[in-house]
Amino acid sequence: MGIAWSKEHYRVPKEECLSDIYGSDDSNLLDDVKVRYNKLIDAFKKQFSEPPQTMARSPGRVNLIGEHIDYEGYSVLPMAIGLDVVVAVKVVLEENEEKEANKAILSIANVNGETYTPKEFAFDHTQDVDVKSHHWTNYVLCGFKGIFDQLEKQNRLDEILESAFMKRVKKVMVMVDGRVPLGSGLSSSSALNCAVTVALMEALELSFTKGELSDMTCLSERYSGTQSGGMDQAISIMGEKDLAKRIDFNPIGAVDVPLPKTLTFLIGNSCAVSKKAESAHKHYNLRVVECRLAAILMAKYYGEDIEKAKTRVTLREVADLYCNKGDLWTALGAARKALNEGSYTKKQLENDEGLGDLRKIFDCENNEAFNVVLQKNDAFKLRVRAQHVFSEARRVHEFQKICDGQSFHYTISGPIYKQWCKTIGFEADIGVASDDPTKDFVHPMYGMDKESALAKLMHLSHESCKTQYECSCDELDELVNAFMNAGAVGARLTGAGWGGCVVAVCESSCAENILAEVKKTFYEKRFQSGVANKADEASLLFKTAPSAGAAILHYDDEKGVVVQMH
Repeated sequence: MGIAWSKEHYRVPKEECLSDIYGSDDSNLLDDVKVRYNKLIDAFKKQFSEPPQTMARSPGRVNLIGEHIDYEGYSVLPMAIGLDVVVAVKVVLEENEEKEANKAILSIANVNGETYTPKEFAFDHTQDVDVKSHHWTNYVLCGFKGIFDQLEKQNRLDEILESAFMKRVKKVMVMVDGRVPLGSGLSSSSALNCAVTVALMEALELSFTKGELSDMTCLSERYSGTQSGGMDQAISIMGEKDLAKRIDFNPIGAVDVPLPKTLTFLIGNSCAVSKKAESAHKHYNLRVVECRLAAILMAKYYGEDIEKAKTRVTLREVADLYCNKGDLWTALGAARKALNEGSYTKKQLENDEGLGDLRKIFDCENNEAFNVVLQKNDAFKLRVRAQHVFSEARRVHEFQKICDGQSFHYTISGPIYKQWCKTIGFEADIGVASDDPTKDFVHPMYGMDKESALAKLMHLSHESCKTQYECSCDELDELVNAFMNAGAVGARLTGAGWGGCVVAVCESSCAENILAEVKKTFYEKRFQSGVANKADEASLLFKTAPSAGAAILHYDDEKGVVVQMH
């Protein structure tokens, strides 16, 4: 059974040994890790002419189920993966406090400097992030700014800025080595933001809890131009070896979810790059806008006057108030009644629905991301977006129930469910089932083993992402089919979508054969055409398991390595 308490009050661990992070079962892996860390240290010394003092790492993640619902306040179910971002940092101090104001420097570089060029900024947390540049260092600057935002939130900012240590800061040097593929849907941007935040926190002699770090990195990543929901940062900070996590929001929390040991999870990169920041106005941020508009119209449907309804932000907020204390079945029915089929235009929303100027609702004078969305779009699909959110939230609940081995019995699907839907006047929604569908004798999944039921939920999630949220693409659909045809029992897109990765699940004994078949049917033609590089094969298609979250390491220059292996 899952652990019933959360660990958001814990601190990021300070590990003494790399094997504590990466495991000690594979000596070849540990050798590779040691080489990688030494390469990072050498790059730091070459760039800055001195060694680092602190390092931090934070992993990417794969979301097993619960796509595009974190920013609506609903729980998600990801796990941290072994691919990570490692950041080395050193703070250089003046000998005394009499340095020139605003002359301190934040210098950022990358191990792969030819592709990811270095950049310097003023050591000034009030500076803006140049979202139009899409330079990789934007995410470093996001993490930097987030630290000071959190200090201000805690009413500690003036105290810290006036401290003897902070007054002596002359230069902060940052070197990055990332192994999470960009645009893969494995959260490379959040891994970078989190690793930077943790490393700078330690180097600047500050301390925050895992919950605080999760919140602040979620908020700070929004400086990059995407309206992040919080899942990616929370699992990167709070991930644990051998455990998936149910991540909750408002307040932030993480609950352990044990996965069946008979299953193996596989990841495949679709080779379609998901440029989350660059395409946000027509994809990610548009969905955030559509969901808020859906929440406003649902609040209006429940009788709120228009001005009060316009203050509603998330679908969960409305469901918790008016849908039988958040009952997702009631919410699904309400979405069908309150929201029109098809698209709304801005004119319809502003005039016919009485919302007035949409720019004021989304505070576009102070939020350029939403301003761009409203400038470049005039078709907003609200009903299907809300249906995806409510049904996907239900699937997360079911997924955890099955993992936990609970067997509450509700007759709310199958033929009885269909008749009930017919009676109250709406069609059955994709993939919504009982608390534990394998125990519901009228449900199509009744009698399924745990492994098959989890796989079925993943498959239904992909169908909803594809047809209701429209965040899939041809390459993702092709890769899902390739996994299923090769023998996987379930597969779905993972991450924001519109490119990126697929996560598949299979019986552990079949994993290697499935990987070989998917390589043959999906990747070989892409290697031949140049769409994918065969040298990158190991990072395009691989097995994964729940891995450790963020960690801090201190560099010992006398030993010549980060730490000795056990």
